[in-house]
Amino acid sequence: MQFELLTLDGAKYSGEASEVIVTTTEGTMTILPHHEALTAIVVPGPVTVRDKHVAESLFATFGGILDIQNNSVRLLADEAEHADDLVEHEIEEALA
Repeated sequence: MQFELLTLDGAKYSGEASEVIVTTTEGTMTILPHHEALTAIVVPGPVTVRDKHVAESLFATFGGILDIQNNSVRLLADEAEHADDLVEHEIEEALA
């Protein structure tokens, strides 16, 4: 399935995915290819994307809207950062 993680700064991820794990207001959900059409509110937290080679990309998002249609998944978020780009002391300052 096609997965896009879009923010105000542009696309953070765009490509094929075999699995996407995201937390919505209804709980954590795993999206697999050919998922039923759905629109949901995403809460702040991790988003895990696995491709067909089982490589994993982890993102921290700050909420957004999830749209699933026609074997395509789109997550529209105000902000999202790849796990490799997160800085521990900045996270601690934000929490304080």
